[in-house]
Amino acid sequence: MKKTILASTILAALATPAMANNANGDTDIEQIKIIGSKTDARNVAGSSAVIDEEQMRIEVPSDINQLMKTIPGVYVREEDGEGLRPNIGIRAATAGRVSKVTLLEDGVMMAPAPYSNPAAYYFPTTFRMSSVEVLKGAPLLRYGPQTTGGVLNLVTTPVPEDFGGQVLTEFGENSSRDIHAHVGGTEGQWGFLLETVQRSSDGFKEIDRSSRDAGFDIEDYVAKLQWTGERQSLLAKVQYSEEISNETYLGLTDEDFAQNENRRYGLSEIDQMDNSHKGYSLNYAFEATDNLTFSILGYYNDYARNWFKLDGGNAYVSAANSGDAEALAILRGTQDEAGLNYKNNNRAYESKGIEANAQFIFGTHNLEVGVRDHSDEMDRFQPVEIYDQVNGSLVYQGEVMPTGGNNRLEGADAISLWLTDQWQATEDFNVHFALRYEDVESYRYQF
Repeated sequence: MKKTILASTILAALATPAMANNANGDTDIEQIKIIGSKTDARNVAGSSAVIDEEQMRIEVPSDINQLMKTIPGVYVREEDGEGLRPNIGIRAATAGRVSKVTLLEDGVMMAPAPYSNPAAYYFPTTFRMSSVEVLKGAPLLRYGPQTTGGVLNLVTTPVPEDFGGQVLTEFGENSSRDIHAHVGGTEGQWGFLLETVQRSSDGFKEIDRSSRDAGFDIEDYVAKLQWTGERQSLLAKVQYSEEISNETYLGLTDEDFAQNENRRYGLSEIDQMDNSHKGYSLNYAFEATDNLTFSILGYYNDYARNWFKLDGGNAYVSAANSGDAEALAILRGTQDEAGLNYKNNNRAYESKGIEANAQFIFGTHNLEVGVRDHSDEMDRFQPVEIYDQVNGSLVYQGEVMPTGGNNRLEGADAISLWLTDQWQATEDFNVHFALRYEDVESYRYQF
């Protein structure tokens, strides 16, 4: 929990009725949504929910965990207290790293490698979202590849209809600072949006014998360019972000946790996550007739991260909890220890694909047919650095090059086909059909 001060600066052009409509989501500018409004969510087969623009504007959320807790059937396991790496499950599917949920941003899969390594060590910055959609039940077959838990679609800030912008700042305890700024507009057939989120904090934990904080620094940038013609539109989006967070997996003994739950042992002083994400997408939509619409979506995501942290440190915690005085002394830094392993959990991910979709309204039927050609891979190269603890300080000794599971390349190539039909059989009875086919070839090379 933190006490905050909010400040909002709005450019003069925002004081127009058009932008007021934008704020309420009542806009003709296209956003890639899978549900739509809260009213639409009640008409979806199965179960769905929408956190709309109004709720986002009121709550000014920086932590996705807090938003997800407002939706029934969604399970959240907190990890770092800042929402940097959420664990979200739907319909009892395991919550670990959102691995059983299809994570989308504006309709584009956002897991670093959705087929070969779906665990989402990258999660989009919540501050720049305008709404959040959650889809459960049979309709999720339209999206895949996860077809048991659900779909989580994060809808980003839309391109505004009139020129304007906003700067929102938030300051809090532990030197916390959040800034969300965007500017954009539409002139004729062209529209643009420039957006950034800057977040930092010193964290709320204290590391033994160290001047290093337990906080984070995040920079996130987005640019959108949109062209709208008569019955067609083209939206290009570029995103870049980077994060450095002094996070660890090392916990505390029961005794030390009871005395100070925000303490961190000096063994975790050098633990740090360092990552960057680049995303590109191009979406083309063509309304051939009033009843027939085509869309083509191309995307490319590149994610690299290195979580440098103590390997196997919680074995000392378990031993100390079992009464091992020597393990407790090592944790507290009062006893020297040689041969501590600090692993560079270093991985690079690539995800790319193209998706084509057609929607056709025929009488009481709303048909949708589509295909997606996707490929992704993960390159894992994880050397281990050796340190000794001497007089409570960490002293570097050397490095061990990786082999086996720490030096491997994994990937997958997938072709997906889907066909759905929403049939309004009667005024009060709607039948939803869904068919999905996937052909996936995966591989793993270990060195």
